Amino acid sequence: MTDSISAPEAPSPLSALFTPFPTLTTPRLTLRALRQDDLQDLFDYASDPEIDRYTPWTHYQSLAEAQADLDEFIAEYERDGLGAWEIEHSTDQRLIGGVNHAISKCMP
Repeated sequence: MTDSISAPEAPSPLSALFTPFPTLTTPRLTLRALRQDDLQDLFDYASDPEIDRYTPWTHYQSLAEAQADLDEFIAEYERDGLGAWEIEHSTDQRLIGGVNHAISKCMP
């Protein structure tokens, strides 16, 4: 009689952990997924040339650039199960920034 050793199960896809995409709330801020109605707020904070000092990307030159990125961010939620957390100021419910990440291409 031989013992059978089975291979461990593959880890769950990230989408299983982040469906629905979590919202994190503090008294002052909310971190949440982007929505199509965030276009103007995204453009407003990310079109400021001063942002170039603090980010690896350059500021938006047009609303069309912001729309293209917004569409890609939203697609990432569906494709990868996670994406950028946008930072919303609780008082006026306007976006004031974001937290992005990179998914390693070597992940299974």
